[in-house]
Amino acid sequence: MEFPHLAALSKKIENPDFAMLSVNTRLNQADLARQMVQEHGADWPILLDTKEVTYGLYGVSGVPTTLFIDRDGRTIFKTLGFAEGDEENLEIMVEALLNRPANL
Repeated sequence: MEFPHLAALSKKIENPDFAMLSVNTRLNQADLARQMVQEHGADWPILLDTKEVTYGLYGVSGVPTTLFIDRDGRTIFKTLGFAEGDEENLEIMVEALLNRPANL
């Protein structure tokens, strides 16, 4: 499950250029989403996509899908699924993005 790792990453990356947003597309699991927020202390916005807008806008084909969007609004990384060890790759990707100048 990716959520605990995202929570740890959000606390570890202290940079004003870094923001996280989660979107819950599983409409029948809103209670589970609330439980995860409380259990892991999520301090970032979590939206409930009741109209499945993210599927069309970002090509989300399943959950979890992780997207990295750069300062210019471009999706530059997308992955479907989560396996143990992926949290290290996510942190490396975030650090690389934060160290990259805008407009590249």
